[in-house]
Amino acid sequence: MESNKDKKSSWFSFYRSWLSLLGLFISIASFVFFLLLFGMDITGEGKSPYLAILTFIIAPAFLILGLLMIILGAVVQRRRFLKSLPGERPAFLAIDFGRPAHRRNFVMFLILCVIFFLFTAIGSYKAYKFSESIAFCGQTCHVPMKPEFTAYQFSPHSQIKCVECHVGPGPEQFIKAKLNGIHQLTATLSDSFPRPIHTSIENLPSTAITCEECHWPEKYIGNIEKTTVRYKSDSANTAQRIRMSINVGGGDPVHGPVGGIHWYMNLANKIEYIATDERLQDIPWMRVTDTNGNQRVYATSDFEGNPAEYKIHEMNCTSCHNRPAHQINSPADVVDKALQAGVIDPGLKSIKKNVVTALTQEYATEGEALEGIAAFLNEEYKDNDQADKVVSAAQSMFKHNFFPEMKADWKAYPNNIGHKTSKGCFRCHDGKHKEAETGEAIKSDCNTCHTILGQAEGDEISEMEPKGQAFMHLGFEYSGNDCFTCHEGSIVQF
Repeated sequence: MESNKDKKSSWFSFYRSWLSLLGLFISIASFVFFLLLFGMDITGEGKSPYLAILTFIIAPAFLILGLLMIILGAVVQRRRFLKSLPGERPAFLAIDFGRPAHRRNFVMFLILCVIFFLFTAIGSYKAYKFSESIAFCGQTCHVPMKPEFTAYQFSPHSQIKCVECHVGPGPEQFIKAKLNGIHQLTATLSDSFPRPIHTSIENLPSTAITCEECHWPEKYIGNIEKTTVRYKSDSANTAQRIRMSINVGGGDPVHGPVGGIHWYMNLANKIEYIATDERLQDIPWMRVTDTNGNQRVYATSDFEGNPAEYKIHEMNCTSCHNRPAHQINSPADVVDKALQAGVIDPGLKSIKKNVVTALTQEYATEGEALEGIAAFLNEEYKDNDQADKVVSAAQSMFKHNFFPEMKADWKAYPNNIGHKTSKGCFRCHDGKHKEAETGEAIKSDCNTCHTILGQAEGDEISEMEPKGQAFMHLGFEYSGNDCFTCHEGSIVQF
């Protein structure tokens, strides 16, 4: 019969269980898998967001799982030992440095620990960097983020990382973003995310730590000239050109007169408003507070609610610049740009109308849309050698601005700059917001923000093209290049 002494065991023997052996196998396999993927990442082979997920998230997760299984197997074995031998206690691991075998094993253990912790540190850092990358934000959740990522790639902010605007500096903002990321991951895996994705500027960090890191709110802009070319939907695609001066102005009296569109940047005033919808498009009430605490309240006649019952938003950069990096263009706008750039020949009969019609049909998927666009335009221009070019251009427009799987287009994401395809400026400047005491309405005339300098269509456009004038100096035409000889920075003497 086997004695209790024979049944005595050491801690090391507890790891000799099927669960611990399986954990050991998973740990070794995941570590080897990590090394292979890590090598691919370093050499640049197979660059993709999914490679980074496998390398720095999935493989380490399985490695940790394997280690936990090894420990759990040992705990189970220990409990079995204690039940079989009541009162006995297992012998603890003893290390005798006088024995060469113990010394070798201990050195090997230290080397393995150093290697493990080294790769753990590298993997953790790479995982952090990857979670901050554009690829992680825009490509890992391919379906829900496709509209935003596509629009971002063609925006003025395409060289700025997503986290620069969506995650503020400091540990608090980082933790908040990662916790929100868990919610987004769950929604993606369960396919429970809304279509289209709801975007709220209220969830963004303060513009003082995002926008104003690059843009100076005190800067005086003054007037900016802009020429816009549009095309009618008639058979001749008649061109229309409007040349205007945009009164951007400024909000800081130190750098220029306070006025224009950027009057809202006047740091002396605080502007607040109430929106009755999630997209902040319906604004029935607003309040302006000056430095002395004096307030002016403007509201529409049909607003009868108590402002205290609503969330009051403070106006900042994103109140108007709500799509600075994710602008989705309307079909009329993208076709106008293509016609002006010569991507599509304006001489093709009814090309503006036909392309816009093809783009705005009801499509369930992108694949269905591309086939439908091709079929429609090939039928309209079947006898024209430019048909293939037109189809290719129209399909490109659709892929960049329409996302049927996500029900996302220019209507789902209105742009508050301007007022052509959405309310924009007219959310407040509609002539309906009036002060209760005086009845004064917020300005709504066209010349408040811009001045029309010229407009024409068709053949008349050539007549409004600026030809330039000779520079007159002291009553004479002057074209020299030595202005600095007299205008050296102080008072000019004549």
